[in-house]
Amino acid sequence: MLPADVQSFRVVRGEIVPDWLTPADHPWLRDLLDLAEARVGGTAQELDDALANAEITRAPLRRLRMAKHVLRGLVERRPPERPLEPRAVREVVFGAATDVRSGGSWSREEALRRAGEVLRASVEEVERCLLLDLPGEKRVALSEPLPSPVELAARINLALVQGLLRRARTVRVVAHGNARDLVRHARLQGLLCVARRTGGTTTLEFSGPVALFRHTTLYGRAQASLLPRLPWCDRFELAASCVLGGAQATLRLGPADPAFPSTPPRRFDSALEEAFAKELARRHPDWGLVREPEAVEADGVLLFPDFALFRRDRPRERWMVEIVGFWTPEYLRTKLEHLGRAAGEGWIVCVDERLNCGTEGLPDGVSVVPFKRRLKASGVLEVVSGRAPLASRPPVSLGLTHFFVDWAGRKPPTDPVHARLASLRAGDPVTLVRRGPWVMVEAEDGPVAALSAKGRDHWAPRLGSVREARVAEVRVRQRSESGPAFRGRLRVDAWRVPVVEVDLEPQP
Repeated sequence: MLPADVQSFRVVRGEIVPDWLTPADHPWLRDLLDLAEARVGGTAQELDDALANAEITRAPLRRLRMAKHVLRGLVERRPPERPLEPRAVREVVFGAATDVRSGGSWSREEALRRAGEVLRASVEEVERCLLLDLPGEKRVALSEPLPSPVELAARINLALVQGLLRRARTVRVVAHGNARDLVRHARLQGLLCVARRTGGTTTLEFSGPVALFRHTTLYGRAQASLLPRLPWCDRFELAASCVLGGAQATLRLGPADPAFPSTPPRRFDSALEEAFAKELARRHPDWGLVREPEAVEADGVLLFPDFALFRRDRPRERWMVEIVGFWTPEYLRTKLEHLGRAAGEGWIVCVDERLNCGTEGLPDGVSVVPFKRRLKASGVLEVVSGRAPLASRPPVSLGLTHFFVDWAGRKPPTDPVHARLASLRAGDPVTLVRRGPWVMVEAEDGPVAALSAKGRDHWAPRLGSVREARVAEVRVRQRSESGPAFRGRLRVDAWRVPVVEVDLEPQP
């Protein structure tokens, strides 16, 4: 999406009129694409300089600025091959420069020559690697071909309206037919949304980023991701009330506006829901789960459960589980009022405490299952079964000092551990297992990390009290972060290290 200082639009009688790119802009867009394509393989600095200094004839200045911004995001900037580690090269060169300094002056050539002797490299190699880790030295690459001028114009127009939606206080979408994907995506993105259905029309009313106090950037991105899905409804109308410099204006969009690429949007899947379903199947096989059951209507409002839970010996008794994404206390109160009027199955509302967009915490007197990062199936089933949970112990994070952080780095690039680490996501379950003298962290398909001697001594006696373990995050470690004495044992320049969070058995 485009930042505010790049957006081009007018306000006419309270209505926002975007400065759309049209077929008349396609010729100069072709020139801009050719300029970028010619820099593939060069440095990022060369591309940035070329775009900054490009004088494309017939290109309106404000549209050209929007096009340059979008085009920069279509190329990849990859680290170049580095025969020598730049940080280590600089240390050696600066040390050599100090040694050859005489009377306040020094010889650059002599410093590079001495550094080359220490590093066993030529002067040319030393000079080339000296600043090779700067952002501008990254190489320009394409993971897929650049779009055509027609497609680029549509992407620029889409980025423009996505940026304008970042200024919205409220957004209303009326979708006619085939609105299921739109509703599903809004739900999975966790947007603050109320949906109503009348005949073949579904109306969605969203809170905009401007109406929130926290997470406005994250929420704005989530809401902007709805726009590419609008054309896949049979027909739609969008109206957004936007705040522009203290004044208010309305942005209206419909199928005829040139803001939508022709490629269908990719399906969005929730890793949180996937992890919940896997845990339920693994730890609670007597329970079944239906994903995305039919919507339930209450007071004219559509309610979209994420799961329907049922015991396999009593399949007709179902509990509807809804996972709330972004929320405010008032939004929760209203939602729970609607759920209280919904006939049929019982409802369980699960709330991610990190995604509170208001200034207050969870409201008093509401019955919800709070969680952070990962929703535990056991916690939901305790509510279903009406059992009060045992006194819980707070999760324990294994810091990096508990890990042998170079373990994966000493494996060759072809070792399966790198593929396992690449597919690892926050929330994925892992186990801590004693393997000979080691305590290993293992995913479903094999080991992903090893504990250090300190970590082994601490956790080996406690393995029996570990109830669950999961990935909290996955960090990337670079060769330069290892001690100089250990770098020679590394087989790769970068590798992943999981940070693990552990739940201990409840206290009686």
